[in-house]
Amino acid sequence: MSVLENVGYACLVLTLAATFVSIATPYWLVSAGQFVHGLVHQGLFVHCEKVDCMWTFEHANVLNEIPVWFKATQGLMSSALALGILALIVATLSLCCTCHSCNPHQPICGFLIVASLCIAVAVVVFGIKANQEWKIDFQMDISSSGRFGWSFWTAIGAAGGALLTSVIYCCMDRKSS
Repeated sequence: MSVLENVGYACLVLTLAATFVSIATPYWLVSAGQFVHGLVHQGLFVHCEKVDCMWTFEHANVLNEIPVWFKATQGLMSSALALGILALIVATLSLCCTCHSCNPHQPICGFLIVASLCIAVAVVVFGIKANQEWKIDFQMDISSSGRFGWSFWTAIGAAGGALLTSVIYCCMDRKSS
């Protein structure tokens, strides 16, 4: 196993972890609640006020209130997570099973390129629409009703990590050809 393969596998694991953390945590938006005293934390699938957290799928009326662009962000991030898991499975199998007639680096590269595009589009859509509709800003100002939290920035890092990892696996594909 080459050094480049080890680096690629480590980057893949870190990218997948960053994607999972950004999806699972309630810190895409941090806002001073209009109806609640204290901070409100909004994630893709979790909403927290004070000490209570609620999953998005717990109540049907919450699903009806979520804007379409928010659902698109959820779908794109979930697709990126699924593609990352698929790439990790293929990469793990390629470490365990040696096949001289097949090259696993090419599909891993493809999965990660599509995953990075999904994350990038999700972050751009979320950032623009949250700013336009909810007055969310990069920093908490008087005119803004909130700011982007660390989960949002982790998703941006995951997009960059997926792109970097795909380049590593594409280079391995070229090297092995």
